[in-house]
Amino acid sequence: MNTLVRCLVCWGLFALLGIAIFPLAEAVAQSVPASALPDLAPTASLESGVLEEETLEYEFGVEVQAGPLACRGLVLALPVPMDWPEEQTVKILQKQVQGPLRRERFRTLDRGVRQWVLQVGTLPAGGQFRARLVVQIHRRRRPLPEDVHQWKRPARPTRHLRRYLGKSPQIETTHPRIKSLSRKLAVEADSDWKLVQRYYDWVRENITYRQGPLKGALKALEDGTGDCEEMTSLFVALCRAAGVPARSVWVPGHSYAEFYLESPQGKGRWFPCQLAGTRAFGTLWEPRPVLQKGDRFRVPELRRTVRYVSEYAYATRGQPRVQFFRRRLSSAEQEAVESTP
Repeated sequence: MNTLVRCLVCWGLFALLGIAIFPLAEAVAQSVPASALPDLAPTASLESGVLEEETLEYEFGVEVQAGPLACRGLVLALPVPMDWPEEQTVKILQKQVQGPLRRERFRTLDRGVRQWVLQVGTLPAGGQFRARLVVQIHRRRRPLPEDVHQWKRPARPTRHLRRYLGKSPQIETTHPRIKSLSRKLAVEADSDWKLVQRYYDWVRENITYRQGPLKGALKALEDGTGDCEEMTSLFVALCRAAGVPARSVWVPGHSYAEFYLESPQGKGRWFPCQLAGTRAFGTLWEPRPVLQKGDRFRVPELRRTVRYVSEYAYATRGQPRVQFFRRRLSSAEQEAVESTP
């Protein structure tokens, strides 16, 4: 998984952005970068015609240790998996909170990411707070429709779909170079499916996988290099420039893309494709839980648009040490959870 470390590092940068926007706070809690969270199992290889499914259990949580001063106004937020029709089902098995909790809630931002938001009461000097969520996640892969070449771009995209046709942070859909390449590659495509496939193949053949600082789709096009995030961004930008809704999908340690087409009967569907790694176009077996779909979110506390909604924490007073954690449970740990009354 060494080739995917850069994705985790950039998520940590977004967590730091969440810290910097509260200038009135006397102290802000430092969250652990996502790069410190454990990576999970690698993507499984794709076997055509086989419908895979797997049920796993994960824990998500946070631990807080107050400093020499009492901590007040502490807010913690972490992304947790949500249901996605016919692809992912999530069930909460256990929830534990230790410490002065004032309020908690689950909220969904722009129908693409679910957050567990915790408002913590005053922590005395040296006080502790811990919250843990154990979830059961059932993952499955859908087979392709029989005749994908009859599927089309939406003629009248809904308001929600239009958010996947415009610009996002690091996805410069309307830049002349990206629009020009999108038109050039569309010339020989005699179906919308082949059009999207040409974008997919072009990115995989012309962008060399290389780790490096976070950069956007345009910079990846100019440099001819990028990692899973930049390759996904460029593919998404090319699709959007051609009127095909597309978005980024985020799992622990990796990102891939989805594009949207409609059947002759007008029924729409999102098709996954992996730009970096094993070739997988239209259908993909990915056992890791989906944490987010989309790449343009307005987070209320951040008061700005972000590409990825990472873990974040802030306090109005005090300097607590905050550590977020996320990991897959072992078989023995799963049995212990199931046996808990």
